[in-house]
Amino acid sequence: MKRNLLTLAIAIPVSFVIGMSCALEPPPPPPATGGAGGAAGTGTAGSTTGTGGDIVGTGGATTGTAGATTGAGGTTTGTGGTTTTTGTGGATTGTGGAAGTGGATTGTGGATTGTGGAAGTGGATTGTGGAAGAAGATTGTGGVGGAVDAGRGGAAGTAGQGGGSAGTDAGSADVSTADAGNPISIVGTFDGYLFSAPCNGGETGYDCINTGCSGTTKTFTQAFQIGGQTGTFYNVTFAVSGITEAKLYSGGMRRAGTTPLARDNAGGDAWYQGGTVPNSTYNSYELHVTPAVTGAPNDYYLNAAATSSEEDHLGFVLNYTATIKVPAGGTITFRNYDSNCRQIMNCGNFTASCPMPRTLPTTSWAPPPPMTFMQPYNGQFVHFDVTSVTVAP
Repeated sequence: MKRNLLTLAIAIPVSFVIGMSCALEPPPPPPATGGAGGAAGTGTAGSTTGTGGDIVGTGGATTGTAGATTGAGGTTTGTGGTTTTTGTGGATTGTGGAAGTGGATTGTGGATTGTGGAAGTGGATTGTGGAAGAAGATTGTGGVGGAVDAGRGGAAGTAGQGGGSAGTDAGSADVSTADAGNPISIVGTFDGYLFSAPCNGGETGYDCINTGCSGTTKTFTQAFQIGGQTGTFYNVTFAVSGITEAKLYSGGMRRAGTTPLARDNAGGDAWYQGGTVPNSTYNSYELHVTPAVTGAPNDYYLNAAATSSEEDHLGFVLNYTATIKVPAGGTITFRNYDSNCRQIMNCGNFTASCPMPRTLPTTSWAPPPPMTFMQPYNGQFVHFDVTSVTVAP
């Protein structure tokens, strides 16, 4: 602006001198003023704070950053006009400040509420307790106790990690009733039990060395716990299938009397109840019930020969059903005894060679035998399939 004023001061005298010699001209236009500076840019504020999650979500970031400083002003003032043209204006207005950035994204939600433990199920032997409640934002609920069943009761459910209370209904070992939907469950693993005694070398063509001997004898036992209502007696009916040698028992009763054992692959009845096991070199297959039931035999034998001629180097197919009376809370014990650590091979009805080992159908066995059980089997075996359990009068 100072340069414009100086120009004006000089121009006035010159114009005056020139005006002395010629007609006066109209006054010149006023000098052009510089363009006004651009307005300060205003930044827009950041977006609102982030919203919380489902429960205790983390909030969004603090408010967005403010806009940049005020916009730059316009360029320098416009140039003065000449005697005939007007001066040019200043540059366009300054640029606005940069927009503020928004807040962070929405915060994440809190964890969901923990779920309660599932109810424990009673087992045929020992029911399992309820699962622990999973921890959550709120307190989980504890599992309930094992259901009262024909087996031992389940333990009380443990507390959920989220602070749930423990289950309070622990199943009782002294169960109140048999499982009405599956009464067979009171006999546990007796249903489907498979005893097998493979040959351990020394085959002669009709017998072999037994497995599991101690010295020159073998005694094998397997106990099965009975469930049910305390003070109640049950009739347990089961099918017996297998291939064994035959043995004479004494002091009891052979159900088939003096009827000889079947010598075909269909098999037959070899059930004997009561009595004792005489000493001989032929192996016994036994069941014993404890505590003893008043009025019942309590001792049972599975491979009873009809005559001494059947207690020989012969194998027989067992194929029959039997019923025994057992007390709730009692035990069925299976026993196999070998006095000389040798057993008859699965050779059919041959005494000097083994040309035709037998194979039994197992499709009716429930539960089925394990996959490791292969036939024809080189040795002896017995399988129990419980078909019914009823309350005894």
